[in-house]
Amino acid sequence: MANFRIRVGVNRGRGPVDYNDISSLTQEISAFFRLLGEDAGLPDEENHWIATDIRDGSFLSTGRPGNASQQEVALLGMMADAILRGKSAEARELGVREQTTLQFKRLAVKSSKTVPVELGLYKTSKARVPKWHTISVACADSLVANTQPFIDYEGTIQGVIHAWYKESQEPHFDLRERVKNTLVRCYYSVSLYDDILKSLVIPDEQIHVGGLLRASRLDRTIESVRVNRIKKPAPFSDKDFESFFGCAPNLIGSQGSAEFVSMVRGDDA
Repeated sequence: MANFRIRVGVNRGRGPVDYNDISSLTQEISAFFRLLGEDAGLPDEENHWIATDIRDGSFLSTGRPGNASQQEVALLGMMADAILRGKSAEARELGVREQTTLQFKRLAVKSSKTVPVELGLYKTSKARVPKWHTISVACADSLVANTQPFIDYEGTIQGVIHAWYKESQEPHFDLRERVKNTLVRCYYSVSLYDDILKSLVIPDEQIHVGGLLRASRLDRTIESVRVNRIKKPAPFSDKDFESFFGCAPNLIGSQGSAEFVSMVRGDDA
């Protein structure tokens, strides 16, 4: 078995780095490495990357997956090299998927808004000094130039109507989406006018909006909805609430209910 190495530098040689930047960037780097490993055919049990050779005084480390065959190591190297040089056609021929280049773009965008990230490739398994590549949005853009930026699918989102533009050229309302708290533009037909009006009677009432959703593949956010139905969530009844009793009998162990609630509340603190 062989080992693949790729050097990682975050704000290399430029001074202190904010902890939040380190956290968010390493998440994007880790996701990119895992997808690259999948593209190269690494089995799940070996596609677990660790950081080694961490240098004191600078955020430098070496990324390594688990054990890999000579063929997998060679393929990982060629794929990484094609991506870092922004060679879209070459990367595709090697088997790099769209989701991998999209993740590389996410990493590039995150780096452009925080601190520079560099990846260093070793020419041979025994090489001690890597060839550094600075991750840039321009390089990432060349990789995803032919990638469809949106995906359309049927679905439903929940939220509160934030603003209503009934007199605009294409009538729509903005929905404050419940999960991510983002505004989603919702286009509707005249037949749904009364449903929208009813949804505004009670301030901040949650509604379900269904139809054709358009989502950004890069940001993983819903951009808009072509609405074909609007419904209010069914109220949560006493029967629904009571149905939860006894569903997790071992959750609190030997504690009594009152003792457990007191512990959660921190009454003894």
